[in-house]
Amino acid sequence: MSKSKLAAGLLVVLALAAACSGSDKKPAPGTSGQAASGAAPTSSSSSTASSSGPTLKVLATQPTPDLFAFDTTGTETLSGGAVPITFTNGTTVGHELRLIRLRDSDFNSFKIAVGENGAAVATTLGDLAYASSTVAPGKTTTETANLVAGTYAVVCFLTAPDGKTFAQHGMFTRLEVTPAVASSTSSAEGGGSGAPGSSSSSSSSASGAPTGSSSSGIPCSTHRDSTS
Repeated sequence: MSKSKLAAGLLVVLALAAACSGSDKKPAPGTSGQAASGAAPTSSSSSTASSSGPTLKVLATQPTPDLFAFDTTGTETLSGGAVPITFTNGTTVGHELRLIRLRDSDFNSFKIAVGENGAAVATTLGDLAYASSTVAPGKTTTETANLVAGTYAVVCFLTAPDGKTFAQHGMFTRLEVTPAVASSTSSAEGGGSGAPGSSSSSSSSASGAPTGSSSSGIPCSTHRDSTS
């Protein structure tokens, strides 16, 4: 065999050996990005679970100079429990937000009584469940109230310029609270158990190539034959 042929054969052997040794090396932990992709679903699931639950958003409005109102964006019923309440004052004067749970659930009678007698009658017909501080025009406050099932009156008992309460000027609306629903953790647990499974699946598919093959697809076991 000539020296040139021998040299060419050695170059082929060295190239195959280098390719095979490179494929046999296992990637360093985290370099493939699989660990990061496996963690993302877990974080997303916990975020979704924490943001779930009833909320109440109320806007104070002033349709006319002498008429005020509460806009609950269509919310008339919600589940009890710890309820975040966001109150925004969209008028030109300060307002408060009060939730009064009616003892006999008779909203119409309570509204008539307040209209005739003002805030003084409230304590005889209902129990205060939540009261915000006075919110200035254009400002927003968010607090959490623990609400139990029942019929509530949403009112503002601050005094208007004419000496009446703002409730008597229209800031009076109804809210029904249903029994609190116990939050189930089964879905959250299912999401958590599913994340490792999906990570494992992607890991196995990534390592599905035969351990003994090179990047060129030539088995390492043929290296000896190429030298003969």
